[in-house]
Amino acid sequence: MRSCPAALRAAVALGALLGGGCGCLAAQEAPDGEPFVLGRTYTIYSAALGEDRPVTVALPVGYDPTRAYAVVYVLDGPIHIVHTAGAVHMLAQSHRMPESIVVAVANTTERNANMSPPAQGAPVGDGSVGRADEFKTFFRDELKPWVEARYSTNRLDVLIGHSAGGVFVAHILNTEPELFDGYISIGGSLEYDDGRFVASLDDIFERFPDARGSLYLAMANEGGVMLAANLHLVRTLEEHPPSSFRWRWREMPDETHDSAPVRATHDGLEWIFEAWNPQDLWSELYDRGVEALPRIEAHFARLSAEVGFEVEMPVERVRMVSRRLELAGQADRALPIAEALVERAPEHFMAQSALAQALEAACRLQEAEAHYREAMRLASAAGRPAYFVRAIEEYLEGVEDRIRSGGCKGDG
Repeated sequence: MRSCPAALRAAVALGALLGGGCGCLAAQEAPDGEPFVLGRTYTIYSAALGEDRPVTVALPVGYDPTRAYAVVYVLDGPIHIVHTAGAVHMLAQSHRMPESIVVAVANTTERNANMSPPAQGAPVGDGSVGRADEFKTFFRDELKPWVEARYSTNRLDVLIGHSAGGVFVAHILNTEPELFDGYISIGGSLEYDDGRFVASLDDIFERFPDARGSLYLAMANEGGVMLAANLHLVRTLEEHPPSSFRWRWREMPDETHDSAPVRATHDGLEWIFEAWNPQDLWSELYDRGVEALPRIEAHFARLSAEVGFEVEMPVERVRMVSRRLELAGQADRALPIAEALVERAPEHFMAQSALAQALEAACRLQEAEAHYREAMRLASAAGRPAYFVRAIEEYLEGVEDRIRSGGCKGDG
């Protein structure tokens, strides 16, 4: 056996997690270092399917059972767990979606059958189709209750399907759209059953006029009957727009069928949860200053009422606006925002740090020093990494140096 290239060594543990291997000696020759664990795999017996079903669960960093998390379910789990968990983590860290648990469902030998509803025309391939209702029952009556009993979840969940998985996503929409809050179909094989399947979707919102949720459809450069079938659904949505159901269509001509899921998963999740990052309101805060804060607070109050749990105004995003104003030489505009932020979130280290920086920019160094100290205390109490606390400490030391050297003009 050959040795793994350096770039592959990090993938060894991951290959084991996903049930594969890299086929090189280094996979068995790495005694040092600590394993990087993405998640844990469980086996759930499904009475609906009459088989064991492997499921991998990736929890958010710092998972706290006293908090409630959204859940992202992804089909073809071993293929898509890595990039899905990465997208969820990065979007949550940048306040573009809620922190979420990722549940990746592996296939068995019955993949095509599980993903597809009964065919009305001639059998497809080897005829292994038509068990999508049983697979839906597995999700509704077995997997979702298992996840909700084991982990702390809120009511938000998303289902992601690629290729044949896109057929299963559409089948749930066609029969039980309330089962998930959001749906992502990537390169969905909606041409299934010689076009009969996509034609059956034409009256979804006549049959389910009160359906709520979101559907993100993406297609790479496949073209042909697959593209035509997806465009058929897009035309249906355009001609019969649902009143309370959001949808978005995106073509990705630079992607292939196999590469599209990475880009589309990130884009789809960001779009489904776009209310978590209201760009127009951040721009309004930058333009109008503290006067825009009540509108931002009202936005997150409405979002909280809509989803059924509190969605806090992200302190970090408000802080970023304040910081932009400081760096633009507009400390007089940054300071009221930072003061209002501390008034609303006095126990948040980011709020205290924002006010300290704004005060420093305004040459109110003694006050800045006090708020840097409070930011350090709160960051330590919150368990932030040592390097993070040290960064605040460096700002504090800089202010102390300025005070010792006589401060700056206008310092009181």
